Amino acid sequence: MDTEALRRYCDTEPVHFIGAIQPHGVLLALNSVTLVVERVSLNAQQQLQRELNEIIGVPVSALVTADTYSRLQRRVLEGLGDAIRHLGVDRFGTDKDFDILLHQCGDVVLLEAELAQGRNLIALEFAEQLHESLVRCEKAQSIQCLAETVVADVRRLTGYDRVMVYRFAEDGAGHVISEAMGDNLQLESFLDLHYPATDIPEPARRVMLLKRSRVIVDVDAPASPVCPATNAATGALDLTYAELRAAAPVHLEYLRNMGVTASLSLSIVVSG
Repeated sequence: MDTEALRRYCDTEPVHFIGAIQPHGVLLALNSVTLVVERVSLNAQQQLQRELNEIIGVPVSALVTADTYSRLQRRVLEGLGDAIRHLGVDRFGTDKDFDILLHQCGDVVLLEAELAQGRNLIALEFAEQLHESLVRCEKAQSIQCLAETVVADVRRLTGYDRVMVYRFAEDGAGHVISEAMGDNLQLESFLDLHYPATDIPEPARRVMLLKRSRVIVDVDAPASPVCPATNAATGALDLTYAELRAAAPVHLEYLRNMGVTASLSLSIVVSG
């Protein structure tokens, strides 16, 4: 595929309608009125230990505890919108605890469940360090100063091998304006490199403005498709705000070519 054809393809790829999730969690799409499960990720068979026909068409009240269902009902009645809400922990009838996140897209309530990691003093320490980092960012006198603060603090907080701030130009091209890397790592620096707009195409940039944080846990993990792929009433499932949304295969290949195994993206919006 030549460069122009690749650009046209990337600029029309509907990344938010990818129809699959990352496999470390489970997604259930509920009717916002009846709270019946209309779609579910295929990996629910393993993680929730139920066949798909025991999930699709079933009221979510039959899958979670009465307390969880009561809180879910209340959240939906109050109005979810596209903001991600933490609902708490439920076992879905298994012997494992799952953290539950909720948001709504049109007539669909999206319930995402990930294995709970436990809560302890480490989480409290992280929250305190994050607050201190935000204070430093607020004091930044320029975009460059902010970028330098962000890469240093995000690397310290997350432990990622490399953190960089990638600034978009008006035409969508990118420029790495700051970078932090772990000590003793033999990594080639990306600082001050420029990239064409096709590296992060327009649909992906648009989603980054809407969903301002994004984690890809494992670039080699096979995506789990959502079943069924379409619904007569609601069409393809919009996963714009889903934490578990799968990445486009072309993006995963791009990351692999860079030697990346996992990534975190945070959108810094100027005057937005």
